[in-house]
Amino acid sequence: MTHEQTNTNQISPAADTVWRLPVGAELLWQNWDDEVIVFNTASGQTHLLDALSAATLKEIEDHPGSVDQLADRLAERFELDGADLSQRLTEVCARFDELGLVEPQRP
Repeated sequence: MTHEQTNTNQISPAADTVWRLPVGAELLWQNWDDEVIVFNTASGQTHLLDALSAATLKEIEDHPGSVDQLADRLAERFELDGADLSQRLTEVCARFDELGLVEPQRP
């Protein structure tokens, strides 16, 4: 019998986690075709985003919400079904968290 080790340092956000911009963060936006450049004034970092990632970050900036809430608001725009979109948004939010663009806020 084998046992799988669980990485206890990595905590998955709960489904009801609300994603928001970090306090004091200000984003400056520039659009080019299907790509967007975002400058984070708090970190001094510039990020090149695809259309879905940019729309997700803009939605979080304007209206913080859970992955399910974000999926509901973005589903029509990207013509993806709820499960596929929620999975993709979970990955995008986790990456944004790593980059310091968003942070989880538990209700």
